Amino acid sequence: MGIPPVSPPFYTHPARTMPRQTLLGALIVSLLAVSAQDADQDVNTDCTCACAASSSAAKTEYHIAVGSEAACTPAKCIDERAECTAGGLVEATYHDCTCHCCNVGQCQNGMQPYPFKVDFPEQCTAAKCASEFYQCPNDPNLVEATYAGVVPSPSPPPNAADVPPPPPSPPPPPTSPKSLVLADYESSAGRVSVLTAFVTIFMFL
Repeated sequence: MGIPPVSPPFYTHPARTMPRQTLLGALIVSLLAVSAQDADQDVNTDCTCACAASSSAAKTEYHIAVGSEAACTPAKCIDERAECTAGGLVEATYHDCTCHCCNVGQCQNGMQPYPFKVDFPEQCTAAKCASEFYQCPNDPNLVEATYAGVVPSPSPPPNAADVPPPPPSPPPPPTSPKSLVLADYESSAGRVSVLTAFVTIFMFL
């Protein structure tokens, strides 16, 4: 009697045994992570490179971080992005405020970045974004504004040791000898008048 053949163990792919809900949840988490990474890159950038292969071709925008307005140049775009070439069209625009917006009923693709330049950090607000871009509604729940420029440090208070003391008060003007003689004369005249009055009263008693 021979040995019966042994069937190979049945192999099941892990993806086939994983519930569909688990696969869908993992896919959503991955997409959210990528979207968050892209949004973070948009927020931290301050230079927009508009590049095209030629002057007649459509331009594509790329956002990079340079740190200052002087560093936002076409040459910097060419160094940072392979899509921007010296033989093509390259434009560089500095911005220090990024608005992430979506209108009501149009947020299925998430908030979109809209960069622009402000004069002061205090101007990078949701209300300013709404006034600059029609895609940004006047609703703080649908608009996020992030400033990427350098915020100036407040001036330190002056050191007490560096503050000069107030000037001394001027001395009183000196009294002239003529004023002293006049005052003494008036005092003597007063005493004589009082004495004369007493003598007159005594004579009539």
